[in-house]
Amino acid sequence: MQRRDVILGAGAAALASSLPGLAAAGNALPLSAPIHVGQVGLRTRDAEALAAWYAEAVGLRELARDGDTIWLGAGTTPLLALIQQDGLTLAGPREAGLFHTAFLLPSRRDLANWIAMAMDAMIPVSGTANHRVSEAIYLTDPEGNGVEIYADTPQQSWE
Repeated sequence: MQRRDVILGAGAAALASSLPGLAAAGNALPLSAPIHVGQVGLRTRDAEALAAWYAEAVGLRELARDGDTIWLGAGTTPLLALIQQDGLTLAGPREAGLFHTAFLLPSRRDLANWIAMAMDAMIPVSGTANHRVSEAIYLTDPEGNGVEIYADTPQQSWE
């Protein structure tokens, strides 16, 4: 499995048990480790408004609705569940919680296309980064959740 492969619903324990020899290697993951989360769920105060924001800013589209949950994704792949929760309060700045969700684009060209779309739509950006293995743009959704849009650089160029 390559880094871009998706694990649906795998937790840390399942991930660790699927990588023979990982415990012996300490904290080092091999470059080919299957380290992606397939789907993320966010409890939200306003699922409708967030769904519209993720469609406009990120480019996700609505795939399904199930009760108080709106499923968003790319193509036919569900990536994000927005779960309406009345009375939800946002975490304070000193409270632990989600740092950000990250959406991997297939190529640097796709990241450039997303950047052009974001510029045309005047999507506010909260940061950028060159991680030497990927290039990323950071956003903040209307409920304060961080969002990373990124593309990997070619693996042969990693140091």
